[in-house]
Amino acid sequence: IVPTPQQDYLEKKTDEILAVFESFMYKDPCQPMGDLYEGVPAMLATLKQQGYILTMVTGMGHRGIKQLSKQFKWHTLFSDIKHADNSMPKPNPDSFIDMRYGWDNVSLQDCVMIGDTLTDMEYAKQCGIQSIAVAWGATRGDILLTQGQATCLAKRVADIVDCVHATIGHL
Repeated sequence: IVPTPQQDYLEKKTDEILAVFESFMYKDPCQPMGDLYEGVPAMLATLKQQGYILTMVTGMGHRGIKQLSKQFKWHTLFSDIKHADNSMPKPNPDSFIDMRYGWDNVSLQDCVMIGDTLTDMEYAKQCGIQSIAVAWGATRGDILLTQGQATCLAKRVADIVDCVHATIGHL
């Protein structure tokens, strides 16, 4: 069988498209990923200074988390980070149950999930906690409020602290 010129062209274009895709998708996960959303490091530091226990649950793997933790000094902010290599994926609540072990004085009413996807909102429900939706992430904020039943919507990073206070109170 001899390929027709059209088949040869399509195969070449497919290879070019795959090469571009792979250059983005299979980047070294340990490369710095740039800046977080403006204001996020300061907002996290504010919540930490106010006495909140900060934890993270992400689908990212260990190598990516290690690099970002080094870049943004997450080890100084988060008491625990659950990622794709050390826990079940969201919305499975096992990572939350594991993180809560030893939090004797923390009730479910004092916990809140901050997220940008319906999976994050479902995770909060599975964990029995409230949720704060952010309007600038993967899913529109109005969808997270209606379909995800988020407790509060943060339209800007600066709104997150106010949403935490409104949702679970001041410490």
